[in-house]
Amino acid sequence: MQTYGLEWRQVTSILLDNCAVMRGKKSGLETQARKENPYLLDVSGDTVHMVSNAAKALMSPFSTEVENFCSDVYYDIEKSPKQKEIFSEFQSLLHLPSKSLIRPISNRFLQMLEVCTRLNELMDVLVVHYYYVLEMKNTNTIEEKTRAEILQQEQATTSRMGTQANLDRKARTSVLFTEFDRFKVMVDMFRGIL
Repeated sequence: MQTYGLEWRQVTSILLDNCAVMRGKKSGLETQARKENPYLLDVSGDTVHMVSNAAKALMSPFSTEVENFCSDVYYDIEKSPKQKEIFSEFQSLLHLPSKSLIRPISNRFLQMLEVCTRLNELMDVLVVHYYYVLEMKNTNTIEEKTRAEILQQEQATTSRMGTQANLDRKARTSVLFTEFDRFKVMVDMFRGIL
C-alpha cells in the first residue's frame, strides 16, 4: 500500500484467503486491518479457495482412485511415443476420431471435469488398449479382431521393457476389466459432482 501511497482509511474492501493467518480473530490480517479501518465494507474470502474446499469435501468419498487412474493412464500412454501411436491406431480401428488424454493437474476442480469427460469418451479404446494386462484365463471373454490382437502383442512386448513404476501403473489399470461397471459409475458420479 505504501508503494501506491494508500492509507488504511482509504481502503473500502479487501479480498483474503480463508486461512487462519488471514482470518484469525486475534492476530489475523483481517483483525489488523479492521483495527486500522473499522469501516471496511467488505472483507471477502477468496472464491477460488471456497470452490476448492467445497470440491474437496464433495470428492472425499472417492478418495483419489479416479484421479490416480487418470494420472496412470495419461503417463502410461501420452509419455510413451510407441504407446501413444498404438492408442491412436486403436481409435482408428474403432472408427473414432483421434483424441489424446488430458493431463490431470493437482487442483482437481479446475480440470478434472475435462479429464473425466475425455476418459469417458475413450473408455472403449482404453479397454482394448489394456486388454493385454488380463490374465490368460480371462482373455476369452472379449471378442477381438486380428489387427487388434497384433497391436496388443506388440504393445505387450514393448511395455515389458518399462520401469517398475511403469509396470505398477499398468497393473492398476486392470480396474477396466475387474471392476468396469463400478469404475464407470464412479467416473460418471465424479463428473456429475464437478
